[in-house]
Amino acid sequence: WYLLYFTPFLLFPSTLPLAVWTSSVLLTYTVWQVITAGGRWVVSRPILGVEYGVVVVAIIVLVMAMRGRASWYVKAPAA
Repeated sequence: WYLLYFTPFLLFPSTLPLAVWTSSVLLTYTVWQVITAGGRWVVSRPILGVEYGVVVVAIIVLVMAMRGRASWYVKAPAA
């Protein structure tokens, strides 16, 4: 249900990290397979690395894109 609440915000480029996190968090459901096999309720480190790593990459991409756009706006028009 939380995806439904985020949907209006996923339409804007500035919410790219939120969109990426919303889809990458689904990897944590691999715990269900571990539980059914008799394991513990623990999300493995590789899954956590992917889950948060893609969000960090999305933030970096967003910041780089915003810097590129900002430098375009800052340039003075040629007279």
